[in-house]
Amino acid sequence: MFRSRAAWAVIGTTAILLAGVPAANAAAGQAPDVRWANSVSEDLGTLAVSIRSDSAITAIRAHIVSDTTQQEVAVVENDAFGLDSGTPNDGTWHTKQPLDLAKLGSYTVRVEATDADGDHTTDNSAGTLAYYVTPVFEDVRTDRAEVDTDHRQVRVDGVLKGRWPATRALEPLADHRWTSMWTTGRRTPSAPTRRDVSPGR
Repeated sequence: MFRSRAAWAVIGTTAILLAGVPAANAAAGQAPDVRWANSVSEDLGTLAVSIRSDSAITAIRAHIVSDTTQQEVAVVENDAFGLDSGTPNDGTWHTKQPLDLAKLGSYTVRVEATDADGDHTTDNSAGTLAYYVTPVFEDVRTDRAEVDTDHRQVRVDGVLKGRWPATRALEPLADHRWTSMWTTGRRTPSAPTRRDVSPGR
């Protein structure tokens, strides 16, 4: 009887110890991985951030830092972002509206991210916001429809405008008319490439 009770006591103790093993060795939650952050190529005032984690991303905050002064000029809070593609735990978020910054230029983007498990990460160099005016050419015309070996020069005339990052408004760039001449094939001294900008009408 004594041996039987002792055996059950050992089994019971072993069971308790084994039951505690999973809790002791449980894997820690994975912190969010900020893969990149940058301007949307066709909409430079819009910030895109790509993040993945082992649970849904619940909060994003982006700090916009001037490359010129190294000063923080804006903070983009979580409610300014919306999921653009992917899933909540592996996706890309865009700002719902373009950022409105005081100056054009290049900005470093620092990103904080938190997931549903409470894991948090900060990437102090997640990417770059290229906050510039996007050139757009309108009313483009050429002086010939085809180019061949005997007629390699083409004259192109058009109106140069710019799409402003904060408003997406398309406006003339100092009301200049853009004229360009180029040639096909390898550039040589006898086949120069030239660009002239003159006041528009």
